[in-house]
Parts: sequence; C-alpha cells; structure tokens
Amino acid sequence: MKACRSDSKMKRLVPLLTSGPAGATTYSWTISNGTVTSATNIQTITYSAGASGNVGLTLRVSNASGCFATNSTNVTTVLPGSPPRLNISQLGTNVVLSWSNVFACYALQYTPRLVPPPATNSWTVHPGPFVPSGGKIYATNDIGATNRFFRLSF
Repeated sequence: MKACRSDSKMKRLVPLLTSGPAGATTYSWTISNGTVTSATNIQTITYSAGASGNVGLTLRVSNASGCFATNSTNVTTVLPGSPPRLNISQLGTNVVLSWSNVFACYALQYTPRLVPPPATNSWTVHPGPFVPSGGKIYATNDIGATNRFFRLSF
C-alpha cells in the first residue's frame, strides 16, 4: 500500500492518492477519519482526510485463485488552520528544538541569515538526529558562533 500527496505544492495532505498492488482480481478499500472520493473497488483511490491526525486505510485484495490478503496503514494528515509550533529552549551549551509528532511529515530547516523581501532565504534541511519522545520530536544543536534561524516546512 502506498500513500502520497497528489500535489507537492499543497500545504496540506488533502486530497491524497493511495495505491494497492497491481494484478489483484478484486480490491476493497475502507477508511476511518476520512472519505474515499473515488470508487472503493479499484487499485488506486483518492480520498480526503476528516481531521488532523491519522487516517486509517485498509485494503483487502484477492487473486484469481480466491486467495485474500488484507493490509492496513495510518497516514498522518495536517489540515489548514493547524500549523506546527516549533519550541526552542536552551539546555547548557545546546539549543533543543521540539515539535509535536503529529507534524512528523514536516522537515526542520535552518538558514544562517534572514533576508528582507523581495529576496528569498536559502533554507537547508537539518541533518538530525531526530529523537521521538513523549509525543514530540527533538533535535539538539550545539550553540555555535554563527546565527541559525529555524523553521518547520512541508
């Protein structure tokens, strides 16, 4: 089962495109916390999420011999109006960044300087490591001699 956004420029995960394995005789999709917006008896479906959090997808397939298989997955969705909050704190000689794991699909980025519009900032994806704990994701950075500005980007 494969799930992905249908438009990489969207700031949310709706609508989504999900696909099952090729070559099955029958397909049967079910969903929780969302709505299938296409037929449910086809290999690739589209759907919309209900609320931020997890959308549960289950696919049951069969082959020409009558054998069945079922697979389920959860897809984290983030709807408009619920932006992530990046928390920044100092711990000794480190800066600790954290955010809710509901926003695990966001990338932590940084830049050494901010430029005023109409120029654009050059952002770099943070290399990690990222540590999940207690419903949050943490990244720890040494305090250095240079500036660093952070953001979460989708």
